Amino acid sequence: MYRRMLVLLVALFCSSIMLWGCGSSGGGGSSVSVPVEDDSAAVNDPTPTVPVNSAVARTNWAVVPQLDIADATVADDGKLTVNFTLADQSGAPLTGLTGFSFIAAQLVPSGDLISGAQDAQDPFFWQSYINRVEDASAAGTSGGQPNNVGPGGAPVYEKAIQATTESNGTLVDNGNGSYSYTFSTNLKTGTFFPVDPATMTYAFLGDTALAFDANRTHRVAIQFSGVTPAERAPVNAFYDFIPATGLAIDPAVDASRLVAETASCNACHDGRLALHGGNRTEVGYCVTCHNPGTVDANSGFNLDMANMVHKIHRGQNLPSVKAGDEYAIWGYRGTEHNYSEVVYPSLYYGSTAEPLNCTACHTSTASTPDGDNWYTKTSDLACFSCHDQLEVGKEFAYHAGGTYDRHDQTAGSDPYPADQANIDARNCGGCHTGTATDLPRLYRRTFYAHSHDFARPQFRYVIESVSVNANRQPVIRFRVQQRANAGAAFADMDLLAQLPEYTPVYGGAAVRLSSGPNFALIYSTTGTDWDLNRPNGQPASASLANLGAGTKDGAGTGSGSAGTLVANGDGSFTATVTGGSYPAGATRRAVFMQGYFQLGTARLDTPSPLTFVDGDTARREIVEQDKCLGCHGGIGFHGGNRVDNPLVCAGCHNPRLTSSGHTLPDGQPEDEVSNNLKDMIHGIHGGTLVGVRNFNGNATAYDFTTIMYPGVLSNCLSCHKEGTFGQPATGTAVTTNVTLDRTAAEAGADDLVTSPYSASCVGCHNSTEAIAHFRDFNGSVRAKRSDVVGGEERCALCHSISNPVEPVDGVHSGLQ
Repeated sequence: MYRRMLVLLVALFCSSIMLWGCGSSGGGGSSVSVPVEDDSAAVNDPTPTVPVNSAVARTNWAVVPQLDIADATVADDGKLTVNFTLADQSGAPLTGLTGFSFIAAQLVPSGDLISGAQDAQDPFFWQSYINRVEDASAAGTSGGQPNNVGPGGAPVYEKAIQATTESNGTLVDNGNGSYSYTFSTNLKTGTFFPVDPATMTYAFLGDTALAFDANRTHRVAIQFSGVTPAERAPVNAFYDFIPATGLAIDPAVDASRLVAETASCNACHDGRLALHGGNRTEVGYCVTCHNPGTVDANSGFNLDMANMVHKIHRGQNLPSVKAGDEYAIWGYRGTEHNYSEVVYPSLYYGSTAEPLNCTACHTSTASTPDGDNWYTKTSDLACFSCHDQLEVGKEFAYHAGGTYDRHDQTAGSDPYPADQANIDARNCGGCHTGTATDLPRLYRRTFYAHSHDFARPQFRYVIESVSVNANRQPVIRFRVQQRANAGAAFADMDLLAQLPEYTPVYGGAAVRLSSGPNFALIYSTTGTDWDLNRPNGQPASASLANLGAGTKDGAGTGSGSAGTLVANGDGSFTATVTGGSYPAGATRRAVFMQGYFQLGTARLDTPSPLTFVDGDTARREIVEQDKCLGCHGGIGFHGGNRVDNPLVCAGCHNPRLTSSGHTLPDGQPEDEVSNNLKDMIHGIHGGTLVGVRNFNGNATAYDFTTIMYPGVLSNCLSCHKEGTFGQPATGTAVTTNVTLDRTAAEAGADDLVTSPYSASCVGCHNSTEAIAHFRDFNGSVRAKRSDVVGGEERCALCHSISNPVEPVDGVHSGLQ
């Protein structure tokens, strides 16, 4: 069985407050209300593109406030005043309201934090002017509950400094939707820490000598708390400015720390990123509290945003967790939030569940001009969040000038501090910044380690057209393109020549490519779904290596067993697959390319294209690939053969495919389940899929029942295209659950199947009561095929599109 899998930040959607501490996007400022759709963030070339799903944030809040900060000024007497407006979603002003919280922070150079000089590779950090002390002593309480809790039952520190907010200043309602607030904290003469940071029992990483500097970047941020859906939603806003000028910052000139935006978070979190009781929704607000000066007394962990979020995302793969420790933080009312079993949803082949691609969250755009800091201004706080202990096989070693050097291997010694609150804010740029390809430094540059396969050879498969000859065999016009790395241009490959050699980017002898892609033939016999009349519904395929008889310029002799391969003279080729054909009467015929070239033992996974036969009606596309990739980054299943394209997945994971559990020597029919894409993905995301797979003759059990989806599970728009999930298309095939004869080409009458409407729902709604409800309305779950075919489910009586009772498109489009 799988160990418990909590996909990403599962606790983010708990209603309880997670942490005491209380975020970056926008130029001078930004206002993001959690129910409002966020703009997609583009990813700059040459870093790999990770699409952001921006169209899923819907809600039925009565009022969706729009909070905008107009300006902020610091008077001669040190008083900070912020002017802002508040309106509803239609733009009508909202007046007479309270429920605001405010925070102010200064952007300080990391040199200040470590008493060193600041250089171009050093990052900046926020330091809040408003701080509190968390009391985790025997007398300490949180929300009226004892707070002297922590690992093993006791806190690591009795007291810790944490950033916080204020609301005891002067709020003025101008009566027209505009407000002003003057802070009670004086930025020139105030006491910014309630106790001397030097008295803490850990090394305080914030700016202990924080003093107002009018020429430095400042941030003021506002939280307007939500109430209930019948009243209003929460909203945050922030504004970056220079007190000396009174103007919003210009990131091209002024110091800034705009490294991530909320839209990137919401690619996985479904537009509902909402913490601390649901009132903190904007990254630019979060970081004003979650900075190096904020520590959790209970756990002893630093709560800097980069350090905390990185550790949460790596979860069970943290070296410290693998070594037996836990990553847990204690929050409101002394509640433990343990992230030691979080599994990051990256599905890149070879790095599943590892947050290796920093561009998933960090890219340089107009709203996040510092988005490339992950490789241009690296820091201990960011790097040692994930690399918190020595990882076997990852000693960060390098050889230069005849010497051998590496980070200390001993956990608990620099740079793997046992005291996680004491990680330095210093930079790692001396070795790890830049994009130069010089050896031996290349392999340890963060840019190459954390942008997916940037430095390796890359390929692109392009299917230009597919026709069918008189023998119903596919004739495919296509090209294969290559480039040395992601920074180079693609060029057509000569598929009749010997495969090229590449020198590994980390040095060594040149290696010749091997292996290569193949073609797969898919089609429908029912007119709607792909349900190939082949054993287990699996497609015929033809490898590129077996196309074209004769000698391929130094590459050996092609067998020609799969068909012919002819060069077209423009870089493209025409393949005729004689080893497979479409049956008479087949519809929705298509070809997809799968497979990879290898460089030594490295599999160079390549996105899989699919093209329909000229003139055939295309199968419906109900899922948006960019939405899948927005959360998963990349998808490389089956050994890296099938990459990124959900339509390709549906070609094999069709209604005929099952897990083959019953063919195992000790298996039982109930072990076998559908592997139809719809059923399987709903079951995985819904946390209901359990089965046994026959993998190379061995029983391989899988159990996804402990997965917790990181977004809003009822929002089908997280994955689906608009208007595609209201009800199954006419003629949709039944889903096969148990195949009695797996060698038969035709579907068996006694196979156990599930009817289409029920199959769409049972992935989440799998209780005894729900299944009984399906059956009451002529649905079938694991019934004989002969008893189901021809039957008509009556779910549409209540659940059809726009139905006044319980329409699927209403309940499952994020509106409720």
